[in-house]
Amino acid sequence: MEPNPAAPQQVVKIHGSGFGAAPQTGDQVTFDGQVLEVVSWADAEIQARLPYGKLNGTYPLVVRRLNEDSKPINVAVASGTANFMVNLAMTPNPHNHLCWFIDFDTAHASTVTAWVTSAAGSIPIPSQGIASTSGGGHHRVTLLGLRVDTDHVVHFSADDGSSSITATVPIHPAPLPVDFMPPLTTLVSEPAAMQPGYTLFPAHTGNDLNHPVGNIYALDAGGKLVWYHVVQAKIDDVEYLSNGHVLYASNGTIVEIDMLGNEIRRYTAAQIGVPALHHMVTELPNGNLVTLYPEMREVGGYPGNLTYKVVADGIAEFTRDGQPVRLYSLWNVLDPYRVIDGLGWIIPVWPDLFGADSRTLTGANGVVYDASDDSFLVSMRQQDAVFKVSRATGELIWVLGSNWSGAPAMTPGRS
Repeated sequence: MEPNPAAPQQVVKIHGSGFGAAPQTGDQVTFDGQVLEVVSWADAEIQARLPYGKLNGTYPLVVRRLNEDSKPINVAVASGTANFMVNLAMTPNPHNHLCWFIDFDTAHASTVTAWVTSAAGSIPIPSQGIASTSGGGHHRVTLLGLRVDTDHVVHFSADDGSSSITATVPIHPAPLPVDFMPPLTTLVSEPAAMQPGYTLFPAHTGNDLNHPVGNIYALDAGGKLVWYHVVQAKIDDVEYLSNGHVLYASNGTIVEIDMLGNEIRRYTAAQIGVPALHHMVTELPNGNLVTLYPEMREVGGYPGNLTYKVVADGIAEFTRDGQPVRLYSLWNVLDPYRVIDGLGWIIPVWPDLFGADSRTLTGANGVVYDASDDSFLVSMRQQDAVFKVSRATGELIWVLGSNWSGAPAMTPGRS
């Protein structure tokens, strides 16, 4: 056979005798078991084209005539000068079927770019969604932001520095399962009145309110679902992080995932050194995280000279590897005798931790960082108030609420 070595898609000449003037039924040339395209056939010479998909190796070539195989010819394959794509495979992400992977190889080290078109418009694929932006022979394109039950076309190109090749593949994500909970319905959509970008939020539901099923959703400005993550539990809060990951709080645990749904890390109360974590998690500019925790103290002197197990909240700041930085106890700025009837003072929010006879003084449900003066804003349901405390000292800056004699007044123009 000549030439040998040969390149993919190259026409090779196979010399011999008794091939026959033309191929008969069953006559063929195989290359590592794959039937080749025959360019010409004569009694003493066959010309056939080597396939795509074989890179830099040695493979057997066999002439089969009347079901009788010739001795195999060991053919060495080199990439040659032509670049091409092979071994293309498409796989939906098992965590989220609006995310797909496209894998393929190129004969030469190449830089890949990709984009998606559909009725929803064109979606560029960021560089972190492509495994070989700096050049390589194997490539993975990660597709995010596909729409449910919609025709998409994925366009991608591979450039080896001297030439660029392109390809397109269709993708049609299936409809959401009928038991996808909670279901989504967009009633009103006004994209022109919205900031650009996506809306990320959690939702949970279930027939058993003690065991709800929860998802995290991302919608575009038209109210179309473009991303989701199934938690199958109650979700208290979700945060989009500066590193492109998603952080959510659920059942006293804080979990960080990437946009493919892979868990990166999780944080627990025991790790941070508090009884529990709850409601909200916020990323600080320095990368640390902030959440709320409960703290119980026995307090006497209530009407009837009664003593209660009273639960107030605090703020926990911790590093991305789960090391506590500081715990801000709100007991230092609270009046334990400021009890508002009808706001849940007698509700035992933490019966498993502190007993069914415990009392709830604060019921904090939100903490927000204010970079303008390095402080925290904390909302408290049972106090019907918002506190602003210094991150540096934990001291009270002001209170937004009624009947707070002696507390600093809220400064006009500050938030």
